[in-house]
Amino acid sequence: FTEVAGCSKPPAECMFKAASDGPVDARLQEFLRSRGFATWFTVTTGPKGSYREQDIIQFLKTHLEERTDGRQWRILLADDFSAHKTKNVFNLCWSRGYILLILGGGSTPVMQTCDTDLNQHVRREYGSQESRCLLERMRDGQAVPKLSDEECMMMMHNVLLDPKLHVLASEGYQKT
Repeated sequence: FTEVAGCSKPPAECMFKAASDGPVDARLQEFLRSRGFATWFTVTTGPKGSYREQDIIQFLKTHLEERTDGRQWRILLADDFSAHKTKNVFNLCWSRGYILLILGGGSTPVMQTCDTDLNQHVRREYGSQESRCLLERMRDGQAVPKLSDEECMMMMHNVLLDPKLHVLASEGYQKT
C-alpha cells in the first residue's frame, strides 16, 4: 500500500502471440529499450499468446525484489493457473522472500484484487483509447485499421501510468 501511495507502479507485462525469442520478440524488446520504458513495464511473446511456466519464471526473476536481510517476507497472490503452481515457481518465490498463495479455483473474480478492482478499469480505458485511435484512422481513409504491437504497448503503458488506477486497486485488498 505504501509503495502504491508513493506512486510506485506494480509490475506489468504485455504478451503478444509470436514465437518466443523470435524476430517479433526481438523487435518488441528493442522498442521497449529504445523508448526508455520504466523497469516495471515489460513485454514478452509466446506461441499461443498465453503464459507458460518459463514465462512466469522470467517475469518473476525480472520483477520480484531479491530478499535482503531485514526485509519482511511478502505475500504474492496468484490465481489457480497451472503455470503459477509449479515447484519451480514456488521455489523462486521462496528464494526471493515471497510466500506464494494460490487462490482457489473459481475464486479469482471475487478474491484477486487485479480482477475485482483493476482490470475492468484498465480494459475500459485501454478500449476507449484504442477505439478513438481506430475511429480516427477510419476517418482518414483506412478501411480496416489495426494498431501495431508497439502502438498497443505504448497505449497500455500510458493507461497504466495513471496512479489513480493503482491506488483504487490497492484499496481493493481491504474489500477482498
